[in-house]
Amino acid sequence: MAKKTDELDFELQNTNSLDAFIQNNEAEFDDSRFYKLLNRLITENGGSKSGIAAESGVSEPYLYNIINAQKRPARDTVVKL
Repeated sequence: MAKKTDELDFELQNTNSLDAFIQNNEAEFDDSRFYKLLNRLITENGGSKSGIAAESGVSEPYLYNIINAQKRPARDTVVKL
């Protein structure tokens, strides 16, 4: 059974090791739909893709590849975005 977001948040806030948290909760993460979430957030917040790229330090071509599900971003890139 999937953990609720508040459960994961509680665990994350109370962990001593981010690596251990990720390893213990690997099944809870589904990055295959990150591009959908990113698209929705950009649309809902009225942001521009070029503005997001500039603010995050992610190149525009790479951001567009993520948004179009052509690339799967690394964890550091997800955090930047």
